[in-house]
Amino acid sequence: MKRLVGMGCLLLSAGAAFAGTIGDVADIPPVKAQKDKDLKGFLGIAGLQRPEYVGGNDTETVLAPLISLDYKDTAYIKLNRAGVWFWKPEDTGLRFGALLKSRRGWRRNDGDRLANMDTRGDSIEAGLNVAWEYQRFQAEAGYLTDISSTSDGDSAFVNLRYALVRSPKWQLMGQVGFEYLDDDTADYYFGVQPSEAAPGRPAYSPSDAWNTSAGLVATYIINESWLVMGGAVYTKLGDELKDSPIVEDDSYTTLFGGVAWRF
Repeated sequence: MKRLVGMGCLLLSAGAAFAGTIGDVADIPPVKAQKDKDLKGFLGIAGLQRPEYVGGNDTETVLAPLISLDYKDTAYIKLNRAGVWFWKPEDTGLRFGALLKSRRGWRRNDGDRLANMDTRGDSIEAGLNVAWEYQRFQAEAGYLTDISSTSDGDSAFVNLRYALVRSPKWQLMGQVGFEYLDDDTADYYFGVQPSEAAPGRPAYSPSDAWNTSAGLVATYIINESWLVMGGAVYTKLGDELKDSPIVEDDSYTTLFGGVAWRF
């Protein structure tokens, strides 16, 4: 367990490459292990194409860890999130837990509209979540608050997933997501302070907003030790965010694909 916690801290930092809004591939589906054991999952590397900053026109391609670790169906690490399930009522499909995740910031050189603005740092958010699974359907919701004193804001999410294809070799998961940003989080990442105002970039302070997304994630089991995974997620920013003078495009698509060793 201590080893998993230590690895979680390291991978959570590395997973900032995947961090961001829900459209930055907020989760990946689990892959059934070959045998029942305490620690199971997969580790690999993926290529990720996304906007240089959320709301920007220019895209970037980065390498990021492709991670899914599960310890006794209690503690887990996935991409940019780590958590623990502390209550799982029997025969209900329900589970309640605590969650830790990172959110990606931006730097002034990430886009022309950000020139001479102060950096918006990556943040760490923590909170509670609840999940429910029934046959091919999965639902999850959570409420989080910034614990890194970066945005000092809150966020929430609802994710709905359905296994469109599920076989020993293939899995295709469809997902729809909704993410809420309170006014502090929205203002920190999408606002323009009076001291940052410039011609064509007036001061702006958004209120709370909802982002929506939809996507597909496919997994193919090559053999007992290897798998490939890829997906695409389309995200639409909320009205308060798309009206920000630093937003060039109010929607974007995140693409990823990679290979991983499973155990």
